[in-house]
Amino acid sequence: MTWELPAAAAAATVAAMVLMLPAGQGTAGVLFGRGWAWPQGTHSLLVSLCGLITGHPGRGLTEEQARLVPAAGAVYLLIVVGDLLLVAAAVYGVVLWWRHLGPGAQLGMADRVEVETVLGLAGLRKARKVIRPDLYGAAAKERS
Repeated sequence: MTWELPAAAAAATVAAMVLMLPAGQGTAGVLFGRGWAWPQGTHSLLVSLCGLITGHPGRGLTEEQARLVPAAGAVYLLIVVGDLLLVAAAVYGVVLWWRHLGPGAQLGMADRVEVETVLGLAGLRKARKVIRPDLYGAAAKERS
């Protein structure tokens, strides 16, 4: 595995967390204010991001949109909740990747529960010489 895919995933996560700032502001407007407010254009988005980072929600919005934004506490509460959900989703994604594709993956290997589901307890006992020849095979009998 090369570094490009993890770097792209990390960059996408950081971009999503940055965009959570105006998304949290807009969601706070819907839930606690009078409606959705999103900056129009790239320049307005950058001004809005700077305003949210410095503690001034509503910057970068038109006057009409700025009236839709509720109190700063509600805006930052939803930003924090959104970022926590993004972090939880990122951690869950890393755990899934680690188990199924990453270094922790055992490709082609069934775990204990899957084997017991397929074979059942009687099937496991019947196939124990094949599954663990070191414990139940001919070599184990010779050692004892």
